[in-house]
Formats: sequence, structure tokens, C-alpha cells
Amino acid sequence: MEHQILFVSKPAGSPGKVTTTHVGGRNPDGSCWRITQQAAIEGIETGQWVFFVVHGQQRVELLVAVDDRGGKCLCTRANDDWQTWLPGLPDEGN
Repeated sequence: MEHQILFVSKPAGSPGKVTTTHVGGRNPDGSCWRITQQAAIEGIETGQWVFFVVHGQQRVELLVAVDDRGGKCLCTRANDDWQTWLPGLPDEGN
């Protein structure tokens, strides 16, 4: 099942590189859903879910990558350029 990520949650007052803790969006009925980044990673890896963001008018799928500390994280890949557009999404708090 595919889900558009519309907002993220980040730890309050986190210095330096901001880490996304949760991602969320809207259900067809307009209600919000929110899950941990770890649950999203597991859902992608098992094929249970597909997540995407819309950047400009481009739909970009989220993938699982390994960060510089060896941990798994969500990122996007557009035009062979790995990046994340998650930090630019609205922060809905924890």
C-alpha cells in the first residue's frame, strides 16, 4: 500500500543534524496517521508499505539507506542523487 509522507516529527531541541523520529500523512477519510521511522523502515523492507514525498510536482519514493553511523534511515533518490527531503516537511512534533 502506498502512503504520501506529509509531515515528520523531530526530537525537541536536538542540536546538530536533525533526526526524524516519526513520519505521517493523511488517510482517505482525512484523519492523520503517524508511525515511527523504524516502523516505516521495516514496512519498506518487508514490502508491506511504499512511502513517497512530492517535491515540486515530482513524486519521489522513499528508500532505506545506511547513514554515516551505520544506522538505517529513510531517504529519497531522484536523478541518481541520494538525499532526503524529509527535514523540509512540516514538523508535527512528538
